[in-house]
Amino acid sequence: MAQSPVVYNLKDRYARLSGEIAEVKKQLTMLRAKRYIVERALRLIDDGVRPEEIKGIRPQKRIPGLNLGDISRIAVATMRRAQEPLSANAIAAAIAAERGIDVSPKLIQRTREQLWQLVASGRVVRSGKHRARLWSLAAR
Repeated sequence: MAQSPVVYNLKDRYARLSGEIAEVKKQLTMLRAKRYIVERALRLIDDGVRPEEIKGIRPQKRIPGLNLGDISRIAVATMRRAQEPLSANAIAAAIAAERGIDVSPKLIQRTREQLWQLVASGRVVRSGKHRARLWSLAAR
């Protein structure tokens, strides 16, 4: 009996996720080994140091060509110039054009995240639903 396309696709997705998990486990093992080496060096240099009390620093997820705060600043300036509400894709395209970079899915996602933060702060309002959502500056 032949497999249905749904079962085939689910098995394929499962296999790909299993492969990604195995790769991440390998990376985790490597990172733990590197951290252990640094810990040993710290203990050699300073006997009283307690590495387990050192807080971790989250890695920054930067987009090349953008500085801290550029997405919010350019998004607000773009919405200020616009005559009507804009989509996140249009705002991301304006950011990319101003900075001379390509529009990427990562830039669009970060733009959406930033727009939601601007909504939470009351600077931006949204209209529409899901992918048809439009963004504009809040009335003052």
